Amino acid sequence: MVLNLQLHLEFNATQMIQIVESPSLMEILGQLYATQVRKNFDLGGRDMFGGVGTWEPSIRVIIEGGRTLINTGWLVNSISPDGAPKLGKGKSGPGGISYKRGEVSIGTNVKYAKKLAEGYGKLPARPMFDIPEKANENIMKLFALACKRELKL
Repeated sequence: MVLNLQLHLEFNATQMIQIVESPSLMEILGQLYATQVRKNFDLGGRDMFGGVGTWEPSIRVIIEGGRTLINTGWLVNSISPDGAPKLGKGKSGPGGISYKRGEVSIGTNVKYAKKLAEGYGKLPARPMFDIPEKANENIMKLFALACKRELKL
């Protein structure tokens, strides 16, 4: 399960090349998005408009309490740029982050994640990689600041 991201920032062509070829900047972008995906677990899912608690509670949560999709923490703790498969002929930078020009992959190496996210049988879908538009806007603002600092603009 992978979330592929494309950069849409206001930098000139030379600056964009520097950004997309920078392992440290791609690492920052990957970590910003991975943090938002993990936040979905804390809030029980979010929709694209920022509504929280959108995942149907699991039977375990109804009976015992706790949080849906968090029992041992194995899945939520696996969400990272490191959990993403390598992107074709892309480069692998610090921490194993997968990227190629302008793309970052965030994922998990937990094999059952796709079934939990998409649902199967009687299990409802719990789209863990949905990120609200407002959160996405905030990530882009933070990333733009990091780029400006890195490029000394």
